Amino acid sequence: MWLKVILDSLVSYGEFLAKRTAGVLCVAGIAILVGCQSAPQPESRRPPADSAPVQAVKTSQTNIALGRLRVKVAVEPVTGISPVQLSGQYTSSSEELRRRVGPFESGNDLYLFPDGTYIYCEWTDIEPVTVYDKGAWQLRDGFVELNASADVTWNSKVEREFIILHRVSRPNEILLVGAKRDLSYFEQHADADPELMLLIVSKVRSAPITSSESTKLKAKLMREGWRAQYFRDPTK
Repeated sequence: MWLKVILDSLVSYGEFLAKRTAGVLCVAGIAILVGCQSAPQPESRRPPADSAPVQAVKTSQTNIALGRLRVKVAVEPVTGISPVQLSGQYTSSSEELRRRVGPFESGNDLYLFPDGTYIYCEWTDIEPVTVYDKGAWQLRDGFVELNASADVTWNSKVEREFIILHRVSRPNEILLVGAKRDLSYFEQHADADPELMLLIVSKVRSAPITSSESTKLKAKLMREGWRAQYFRDPTK
């Protein structure tokens, strides 16, 4: 009889332990589940969709363009310059080039004004200075970018991006080289005399433009050179 009582007690205690263990395991499982759901999740490392590496791409394009020039001539980018400091008159007919090739029969000039506007003019020995293009410019990642204004309704054939550089031998100069047409022309024709060809395709800064003189200069160029009717001629 005592043996039966002892056995019954052991069975009852075993059932109690089993229920208690199951309860503990259930509570522990719930706690783990809740903890997993409430634990802070690691932040995503993926950059937002609107933060594409535009600057990195642009910088890479600048390096590629400079590399194409450096194959034939020693040049360096102009760095650490502000848009106001970059403002000035840039000409295709520099004094250095004139000394090497003689008098010019045609030419062009790009005026970058301190207020972020520009005027581009061309001239020949039989045609006066004419405004071909005008609008807004900006300095971005080693390039000068031109955006034409709405009243330029014709194709001015002006390059829209220019690399900013100087020859290693002339650290104080500023040259603008068109990143597409001018750069390609240089590569095709620079073998005989790379430095001469660089001057031919470049626009050399011939003079700075200050804020105090820009208004008068801009008005003069527009008054004397703005001829929209010239571009309505289908032969132009």
